Amino acid sequence: MTINLVGGTTTTYDNNALGFPVSDSVIVQTPQSCLSSGTLNVVAAVRSTVTTPVNITVTQKVPRTAGSPITSPVPSLVNSSVAMTAGSAVGPYVLYSGSYSTVATAVGTKYGVSSGAFADTFKDATDLAATCGSIPSNVTSPTSSSAQASSCVSTSVSATPTLTHKQTVGAYTFQGCYTEGTGVRALSSASYYNYTGMYIEQCLADCTGYNYFGVEYGGECLCPSMQSKF
Repeated sequence: MTINLVGGTTTTYDNNALGFPVSDSVIVQTPQSCLSSGTLNVVAAVRSTVTTPVNITVTQKVPRTAGSPITSPVPSLVNSSVAMTAGSAVGPYVLYSGSYSTVATAVGTKYGVSSGAFADTFKDATDLAATCGSIPSNVTSPTSSSAQASSCVSTSVSATPTLTHKQTVGAYTFQGCYTEGTGVRALSSASYYNYTGMYIEQCLADCTGYNYFGVEYGGECLCPSMQSKF
C-alpha cells in the first residue's frame, strides 16, 4: 500500500515485505445473514478442503452487576459459540448456516464464523438487515469433486455461452489449461470472485498489471505472485 503525502513524497507499507494476505477459507455471507427479534442468523461460505467444525462466534457487552463501593460502569464482554450446519456446495465452497437466539442488542455486538485456524470475525451486528437475503438460484454446485481443479475455463459475455478458448484477450494470449495441487493456488498473488458473472475480460481488468491471469471454477479470477506492468 502506497500513501501519497501532501509534500509530494510517498510512503509504502508492505508488512515487512510479507504483504497483506487475505484468507478465503471462511467468508461470512452478509447479504444472506440477518438479525431479527434477538435472533442472529448467519450464513458462511467455507472451502470444502476445511475439515474442522464451523461455528458462529458472538461477543456481547453485558452490564456489570457487582462492584464496591459502586458498580463498575464498564460492561463485561461475554463470548458465545454455536455450531453451524453444512448445506449445499457452491463451486469450491460449502454453505454453512446457524442461529444464535439471545442477542440482547445489536449495538456493541460482534459476530463472525470460525473453523480451526480459519476465521472471518469481528463483524458489527448493526450492519445486518432484519430479513435474510436468499441464495441466488442460478448458482450451481460443481460437476466434479476431483482433488485437482482445472485453472482454465472460458466463457462468453453473450447470452448463450460458447465453450471455446479465446486465443487473444487484450494484450494477452491463451497459454493452455493447467491443474494445481490440493490446498494451494497456482496463481497466488491476488484473487477475485464472482460465481454468477465472471468472464475473461472481467478477470483481465481485475489482474491489470500482472503478466498472467486465469479463471477457475467459472467464477474465480486468479493473478500470479510476481507483478510486472505491461
